[in-house]
Parts: sequence; C-alpha cells; structure tokens
Amino acid sequence: MNNKKILINGLLITTLIMVTSGCATKLVYNNQDPSGNHQGVNISANISYSDGKYDCTLDPIVGLVLNCQYLVLTINNLSDKDYYINWDQTYYTYNNDLNGGFYFSGVVIKQRKESKRNELVRKNSVVSKNIYPNILTTWGSYGWETDSMPLGINGIYLVLSDNEGKDKAITLNIELSK
Repeated sequence: MNNKKILINGLLITTLIMVTSGCATKLVYNNQDPSGNHQGVNISANISYSDGKYDCTLDPIVGLVLNCQYLVLTINNLSDKDYYINWDQTYYTYNNDLNGGFYFSGVVIKQRKESKRNELVRKNSVVSKNIYPNILTTWGSYGWETDSMPLGINGIYLVLSDNEGKDKAITLNIELSK
C-alpha cells in the first residue's frame, strides 16, 4: 500500500472511532509531570462530544505554577450548514452549577460580563478558542489575573444554535482532584 492510502485509511479509522464513541475520557497532564499529578492535583476530563453534525472538544491547559487556568474549546462543524456559539447562553460550570460566562480574545476583560455576539462556525470548518472563566478573573497587583480552577468538576455548558433558531446544549467537564 502506498503512503497516501495508509494516511487516508488512518484518518478514516480515527474519524470512525471519534464518531462512534460520542464521549471520551482521558487523563490530562502537564508536560513537567507525566504522572498526571500537578502540584498534588489530578486532572481527568470528559472532553469530547460528537453527533455527526459537529465534534466539540474541551482541553484543559495546565500552567507551570497554576493547575488548570483556562480551556481550549474546539468545534468542528461537519455539516453543510452554519452554526453559532451562543455566548450569552454558554456558561462556565463548577460542580454542575452554572457559574458565569467566559471571556476570550477580542473581549475587553473589563467588559467580560457584558453581552457577547454569537460566533459563527461555518459549515465544514473548525473554530478553536482559548476561553477563561469570568468568575476566576480579578484585578490584582499586576493587572488582570486568572486564578486556577478549584478542585471539583469544572466545565462548559455550551449552546450551539442554527439559522432556524434551534439550540443544542452540550456539557463538557474536567475533574480536578487530590
């Protein structure tokens, strides 16, 4: 088999596994400590959703000093129609309770709690964003600071909308424990 066929078969198998699994759990760890333990905190995650229309993943980002400080949300629109991230109905969750929204590039931090425009996820395209929980961001001695996420279940309650006004709510979580 030539290299092109091997690559295509590998991609097809990977896609099939992702689509059929629906949700996946993985252990996430800092590059400094491959044991999955960072300053005494284990990070495990239920970080993907797939329904054939779109794949959504949530990756916790671990700092060198702080545990999980922010998340990377990636949405792969597999369909032939546009979707929107409804930021005003999308929330940071802590222990499965809604706990405020997120801010990200393009949002003035001082205005992070104000209404945000829906974000277009074009058909057959991918959007990826670093998202920071509003509630964990404060003005400190060095300017704006984002604290680590607390022990427990942290995540996102994500609302995707289509052009017909139909909403799809998806919850993705990570768990921080000792």
